[in-house]
Amino acid sequence: VCVPGQLIGEGAIMSDEPDTATVRLTSPSRVWSASATALNSFLAAHDEVRHALEHSLTLSLREKLKAANRD
Repeated sequence: VCVPGQLIGEGAIMSDEPDTATVRLTSPSRVWSASATALNSFLAAHDEVRHALEHSLTLSLREKLKAANRD
């Protein structure tokens, strides 16, 4: 179960590889998506956003690994 603000699909977007999971929304949600090419072009021009996203990705992956190890 994802919580508000949680990143999903970060592995696929950062590696430009196919998605490895399916996400189902159970309530009204606002989502944002971008192709790897578009995102990388944007990040190349905006260092501060790239740093913030990299930090968020690190935290997200750490939490997902913790959860996987608890199961």
